[in-house]
Amino acid sequence: SELLKNKARTIRVKEADNVLDEVFFQAMANERDIIVDSGGGDDANRLLELLSVQPQDNIKYIIPTTVGADDTNVMKTYKLIPNKNNILFVLNGYHDLENLKEEFLFFFGDADDDIEGVVGKIKGKLHYLLIPFSNLYKVAQLKYNMTVLDLANLSKNLTPEEASKVFITESAGDPLAYRALYKRYKQSVRAQKLIDEIMYNLSKIDKQVA
Repeated sequence: SELLKNKARTIRVKEADNVLDEVFFQAMANERDIIVDSGGGDDANRLLELLSVQPQDNIKYIIPTTVGADDTNVMKTYKLIPNKNNILFVLNGYHDLENLKEEFLFFFGDADDDIEGVVGKIKGKLHYLLIPFSNLYKVAQLKYNMTVLDLANLSKNLTPEEASKVFITESAGDPLAYRALYKRYKQSVRAQKLIDEIMYNLSKIDKQVA
C-alpha cells in the first residue's frame, strides 16, 4: 500500500525481542501508533509472549476471525494476551447483518445448537469490528497490486464526467485503453463504498458489544 510505503518492516522472530524494545521506545518517545502483525502459528504465539512483557497501557490487541470459523484459534490467542481489557475482535467477511449470529456462530454461540461460542466462554463485554465480504480485496491485490483502500483513493474527488474526460486524454484515442481505465474507476467507486461501510462500522465500535 502507498500508505505504508517505507513505513513497514519485516522482522524475524529470533530478532523480535530486540526489535520490539526499539519499536516501543520509538512509539512512546515520538507518540506514534505502531501496528504489529504477528501472522499465525507458533511465530504468533512467540510474538505474543514477547509483547506480554512490554508496557500494556497503550497496546490494542486485535483478534480476527472469519465466517464459519470455529473458536479454537481465537480462544488460544485470547489466553496468551495479558491485558484482556484491551482486545478488539474483528469479524471478517459478513454477508448479511441480519444474519450475523448465524454467520459467526462460533463467536456469538447458540444455545439451541449447544454451542457456547467465544462470547459464552469469556463471559464479559467483548468489543468487535465488522468487516464486510467483498471480492474487491482480491481484485485490488491481484489485478492492481494494491490494497482496497489504495483502489478507493483512485476515484476520490473525481466525478464520472471528470473521470471520463481524463481517461479520454490518457487513452489517446484507444477505446480498449479507455474501457480499462473506466472499469478501474468503477471498481474504485465500489471500493470507496466498501471503505465507507467499514469506517461506519468502526465508528460504532463502542456500541458493538457482545
